[in-house]
Amino acid sequence: MLIVVMSIVFTVYHIEARCIGDYSPTQNEEISRTSEEIVAAADDFMYRSIFLFDEEELAAAVDANVVRAEVRDVVCIFPNKVRIDYGYVSDDIQVRDEASGNYIIAGASGKITSLSGNDMSSPEDSSVISVVLPDGHRPVGSVPGAYMFDEDSFERKATETFVRYAESLKENGEDSGRVFRAAYKEIDLSDALKDAGATITVTLRSGFEFVINGSLNLEGENFTFDNEDTLQSAVNAMVSFYHEEEDGINGGAGVATVQYSEGSFKVAFDPDAGDRGEI
Repeated sequence: MLIVVMSIVFTVYHIEARCIGDYSPTQNEEISRTSEEIVAAADDFMYRSIFLFDEEELAAAVDANVVRAEVRDVVCIFPNKVRIDYGYVSDDIQVRDEASGNYIIAGASGKITSLSGNDMSSPEDSSVISVVLPDGHRPVGSVPGAYMFDEDSFERKATETFVRYAESLKENGEDSGRVFRAAYKEIDLSDALKDAGATITVTLRSGFEFVINGSLNLEGENFTFDNEDTLQSAVNAMVSFYHEEEDGINGGAGVATVQYSEGSFKVAFDPDAGDRGEI
């Protein structure tokens, strides 16, 4: 009798989904719909013993079946409840698929949300950023729910750094990170992995460009942007400069150089020296 009672008490009867991270109040309806889809995708996991519950299996099932969700954690709450913490996948980036001519729309990590025959980054109020991949690189996935990039690839590290990390660098109020996030138009990674002269060019909607110089000479050793810490340091310098010069940058075209110098990345821009600032 005790075994039967224990079995009933510790059987999963409740599964809930919780969206974590920042999102706009205008997305409340989308978040609610995504949470409902997650709970539906988890239905096969109901009535299992909480002691034998496979959190990784559930996370994989949700990721595979819910396009707008990326599972961050699965928490078993005794005696009979499971909570799925997830991030909402927005339309953050697009990559043109040369084979089909379509644009692949995805979140910052490269999880694909949709395909489009149109350039989704063109409208001035668009939140979609065009990403130009390194020479010779192509998306490894091309259908909604799949990932455009391998998990440990440079492309995934770069897009997450430029979108998520840049948005986390908030100054002058909690919304200022989103102000910068909205300023992106294109991130050109085509020259990022060259052995020498590697650069990443970030074009803002105002026409202003940041040219990030990634071929560094540290103790006589050259390396490129395949190091995530290097990427974050460069983006940190770029975002800080943007916040300092926001009005001027949004006011028109220009080019600033982001380059490693004396132990850190620095931004050089001389508005009186023409289009390109020099260190």
